[in-house]
Amino acid sequence: MIPSGSLLSVRGQVSPAQTGFEGPLTIASDEPYLGSNAPDLKALMSSGDALIKPKPRPDKWMKLALPFGNMNIGDSVTLDVNTNCSGSVLPSDLRRGVVKSKKTHMIIVADTANPANGFTTAQYDSMALEFDTLVWSTDSTNFGPPTDLDGNGHVVAFFTTAVNALSPPASSSVVLGFFASKDIFNCAHSNLGEMFYMLAPDPTGVVNSNPRSVSFVRTNTTGTLGHEFQHLINATRRTYLNGAQLNLEEGFLNEGLSHIAEELIFYKASGLTPMSNIPLSTVTATQKRVDAFNSFAIQNFSRLTPWLQRPDTTGAIKQNQNALAVRGSIWAFLRYATDRRNVTDQTFFFGLVNNANTGLANLDGAIGAGAGGTGSWLKDFTSAMYTDDAVTGIPTTLTQPSWNFRSFWVGAGSLGASYPLGTKPLTNGVLLNVGYSQGGSTTYDRFAVAASSFATALTTGGSTKWTLVVVRTK
Repeated sequence: MIPSGSLLSVRGQVSPAQTGFEGPLTIASDEPYLGSNAPDLKALMSSGDALIKPKPRPDKWMKLALPFGNMNIGDSVTLDVNTNCSGSVLPSDLRRGVVKSKKTHMIIVADTANPANGFTTAQYDSMALEFDTLVWSTDSTNFGPPTDLDGNGHVVAFFTTAVNALSPPASSSVVLGFFASKDIFNCAHSNLGEMFYMLAPDPTGVVNSNPRSVSFVRTNTTGTLGHEFQHLINATRRTYLNGAQLNLEEGFLNEGLSHIAEELIFYKASGLTPMSNIPLSTVTATQKRVDAFNSFAIQNFSRLTPWLQRPDTTGAIKQNQNALAVRGSIWAFLRYATDRRNVTDQTFFFGLVNNANTGLANLDGAIGAGAGGTGSWLKDFTSAMYTDDAVTGIPTTLTQPSWNFRSFWVGAGSLGASYPLGTKPLTNGVLLNVGYSQGGSTTYDRFAVAASSFATALTTGGSTKWTLVVVRTK
């Protein structure tokens, strides 16, 4: 965190956004993907029953879901927290909730079984208002507005210990919330509307012995709302508006776009803008920026850290969206790609959400075949993570226009003692074996040559395609 003294107080490899609350925590996976639900939905789709139709609601489910139409403060609703589509609906799947706040775009529902001493009505109201003023305007502008399948004109956030239960007992990681795609399809466990699930305060650790203080949950709520809202927009627009239906976005890119949503909210809350090569000193110049960074940006830097430390083990396009390093690197790559395309954020990100392509095909389409495609840009991106703000005389393709990443790990109060990018030394006459993980990984190998001298580097590789880039740093 950056405290009121405008200094980063985090050290080590834990998630900065968590430190100072419940101990050293990291952010875990946040939402169940379609996964095992896909066969069920494909069967439903072939029968014409998968998509949610306008009212009246199907009466074949013996449980309640989000009611079609208006919901008001004090209303009760029974919601299904099972993330699967098919299967019997058990009593343990159902949670009773009460509407606690309602603003222009958000309805907040609280699980009646949540632990005592949680959020107050005023806190629920403030979170709903922040959704309206920060999250809705940012996400709907850059990705497109969601559907309104349940006819209530709002998005529902359900604060429930069903989210708390996803973190194992006495865990060092925490799930802050999730969006479940099953809710936008007409299947057994669907709540038949636009909603996501949020972590509830649990001051004494009733659930799995994991205390979650009110201040901790409150600090992380708005950024999580923005993250999950992108997932909801992405799924609903692809299914009902873009003609993609079951062609939901692949995990690594879907996560990257949700982390971009957090960054975009940071810009709106702080008053800063992309393409400004933002250094740590600019963030710490005002308390408004410090607060915005702590709430919406610091977790992206935290996720980027493990990739910087071991860039040979994973990459931005690796099919492992639950790994923090994948999330951090795909976020940074999407920011790099947007800046390099030199188009507005809205143009680039709206295009990624509003088409029927997914994964690499989607990225290739956004980048453009004439520009070399994703692979070529990943090569330049990984080079830029070393050269930006460190090497002079480099082409703009080897820069990071929006962030001075190195500054956030250098100097008093930074994220660490030094920029954590892992490098390996090359020694004359000594063979260096390096390994790579497919999906955009790289390795940084350094060597020096005396003045008026030259060096020859011999390289050999296996069957996997790889590229060698040599950069003169002095």
